[in-house]
Amino acid sequence: MKKCISWLLALILICAPLSAAADDNANIGYIPKSSLGFAEPIHPVQLAAVGADVWENVKGVILNGLKNHEAEIQIPTAEGYDISAATKDAMEKYASALYFEVLDENPDIFYAFTGVSFSFLLDSEEGPYHLSKMYPYYIDGAYELRDVFNLRIENILNQTIRGDMTDMQKAFALHDYLIANTTYGYRLARAEAFPEKYAGTPKANEPIAVCRLSEHMAEVISKNDLSDEEDALKNKMLSYHTAYGVVMDGVGVCQSYSLAYNILCRKAGIECINVYSNGIGHMWNMVKIGGEWYNVDVTYDDPIYENDNIAENDLVQSVFGGNHANLLISDETMRENHLDNNGQDGSDAYVYGKNPLPVCGSKTYESNQIFSNVKNPMHYYGGYYYYTKSYSDAGDQYFRISSAASAQPETIPKQQYTAFVNMAAAAPYAAAGGDTSVNMYVKEGTELTSVHIDNIDKIGFQLTSNDADKINIWIGYYNAAGVLVNCRMKEITPENGSADMELQKSDMPPSGAVQARIFIWDGQNNILRPLTEDFIKIA
Repeated sequence: MKKCISWLLALILICAPLSAAADDNANIGYIPKSSLGFAEPIHPVQLAAVGADVWENVKGVILNGLKNHEAEIQIPTAEGYDISAATKDAMEKYASALYFEVLDENPDIFYAFTGVSFSFLLDSEEGPYHLSKMYPYYIDGAYELRDVFNLRIENILNQTIRGDMTDMQKAFALHDYLIANTTYGYRLARAEAFPEKYAGTPKANEPIAVCRLSEHMAEVISKNDLSDEEDALKNKMLSYHTAYGVVMDGVGVCQSYSLAYNILCRKAGIECINVYSNGIGHMWNMVKIGGEWYNVDVTYDDPIYENDNIAENDLVQSVFGGNHANLLISDETMRENHLDNNGQDGSDAYVYGKNPLPVCGSKTYESNQIFSNVKNPMHYYGGYYYYTKSYSDAGDQYFRISSAASAQPETIPKQQYTAFVNMAAAAPYAAAGGDTSVNMYVKEGTELTSVHIDNIDKIGFQLTSNDADKINIWIGYYNAAGVLVNCRMKEITPENGSADMELQKSDMPPSGAVQARIFIWDGQNNILRPLTEDFIKIA
């Protein structure tokens, strides 16, 4: 009679920064590196012992169970499904590789973390072992957000991808979208990250982004017997290791970046795989363009900027900046860029479902490209890429360049740059369509008291402000796909603390624009903040 035994397999992912020399243009203080416990893939000789058909059959069972959010996934032991092994260690390897391979091939299962426990059956004390059940670790509340997750993926694609783009331009645009809209690390309340330091203080609930695990967080993420508060914290941290973190919260570690980039590239029609290295504890992507494979490491191109508290491992924030040093590069360049302090270079890299690892030998895009010497994200609108040389030195260094191979950058006014970049970036997840219901977002000291939409000629509102200075109001016009078409700006001066504004015929949008959003220019932080969360229909 077979005996049933349970086994816990926890693939715990812990982040740690890698010190790097500062970059004069980007002010990089730290480049992220994650120490990850990835399950190594099953190699052909091992797979032969199991049977490729059996392997795929069981993967299908696991995938179906994950899609149905099953707490217990029953693995048949009948012919064609029997995963058996002579030793417990071999069974653990099979179970971990099976589970991780399913998640690797289906990054849209963002609600399941890479930790799993399983049960196996024993014919006798000496074996063999038969895989019987799997018990996934689900992120609390994430499964219910599948529709929202998919909508946000579609909105990111609508915002970044144009019909006339080549695969290279798509890979480039998605890379730049992520580094412009994602913070590396964990977004937590101060007291969650550092309870011994902030619990009970006025700053306890202040949200921060932390790139390294404090002793408290490391203890929580590895514990099983948790309080309700600890369990909520653990779930939040684990979400930043799945596509959920980057797509839903704009925060994550290398695994989240890679899984999100994978989903976006596939949806855009680009062949993309996830690449793992236990040697340097890191995960990135490879994409296939024009028949050649190239490395793309979005995480390393989204640097972490240090501040006054870096020595205390506190408040490490990514800012609106980035790089292109790891976009569409060869294996040789990838190894040069990824040496860690111990001399590891990621040469132990592997992928699931592909043996051997694809070779990235081409250096086609490593020089003489419009993005090769630009240290910040570039944003594509209407045939042009918009960018600035440095966010730390704002100045009037704003540029645009066409996608033509021989194009030269042209200097543009800050107003034009802001309109076509910051405005769109302020609403990365807004759903196209919208309606006339609005939620209000205002800068401190400013209150939007009413919005009225009489007809296409009259979109107006009343604004009260404690500021005596003039207020710049921006109206962005979008087409049905949620793509920014044009914008208008109104400069108003509150009288007795209030101001009324109504758009005139001359302010109406160009042909093709059917919806609008209203923004207020926050000059102190150099960004536009939305006054209306939803789109307002104007036609």
